Amino acid sequence: MVSAYWILATTPSATSRSNPQKIIRNKFLITVLSFIVYRLLFIIYRFSFIVNHLACRLFIAFHYLIHAKQK
Repeated sequence: MVSAYWILATTPSATSRSNPQKIIRNKFLITVLSFIVYRLLFIIYRFSFIVNHLACRLFIAFHYLIHAKQK
């Protein structure tokens, strides 16, 4: 994912061929933005595991409570 953004950032457009500083700035911005997106996706991924774990624990707890009341 990052490499695709890197290729897009390093490919000079018609307006930036005469301005190499613009290419460097675009490369830096796209690198920073892709890193932020990557970290956010990783945090969401880890958070989903925590929520899933808690949901399973709650399900097990209610399961035992229901069966304990039936006995």
